[in-house]
Amino acid sequence: RQPEYKEKKGEGGGYIEFGFKNDYPNYLNDLFNKSAKHNAIIKGKVNYITGNGFKIVGDVDPIGEQFIASANQSESLTEILRKTSTDIEIFGGAYLQIIWSQAGGNLAEVYHLDYTKVRSNEDNTQFWYKEDWSDRNEKHKVYSAFNPNHPEGKQILYVKEYRPNMGIYSLPGYFGALNYIESDIEISKHVLGNAQTGFSASK
Repeated sequence: RQPEYKEKKGEGGGYIEFGFKNDYPNYLNDLFNKSAKHNAIIKGKVNYITGNGFKIVGDVDPIGEQFIASANQSESLTEILRKTSTDIEIFGGAYLQIIWSQAGGNLAEVYHLDYTKVRSNEDNTQFWYKEDWSDRNEKHKVYSAFNPNHPEGKQILYVKEYRPNMGIYSLPGYFGALNYIESDIEISKHVLGNAQTGFSASK
């Protein structure tokens, strides 16, 4: 059965579960991985969005150039853009971890967070992070929402596309085509099954 899209309070309160079993992002990710057509469309859109990446036009800006080349210890800003764009196309939203400098007031690093690993409270002011939400023994980490008026510690910036009557979490633009994407996956299984049986007649 197609998982039910639902938002409800999680165990212990605080965060809101995403989906009937709190696994709706995993379902959307599975569609991306299992449907060749859907996968190709998403990757094509991400390529158009990312383009040639970030570039400073005009006066020389050493600080800006450094940030583009190294937004964190291991990634450029363009690499983060590609990951963020992929999440927005698959899930309709994306999460960025903002790390402020210890001196305060300055942005130190920006990291992309896997959309499937983050949950939010009702007003998107606090976020819970776990590597695996199906593992009840794993302890979650709690972060505050991005707030430039309080530049300290680690914060999460939640970017989501506008949708009328939208709830706490975002939904992808292809939400109305979920049945067609699932059909593509099931038809591929049917063709494979026929090929494996030598296309012999069956009941």
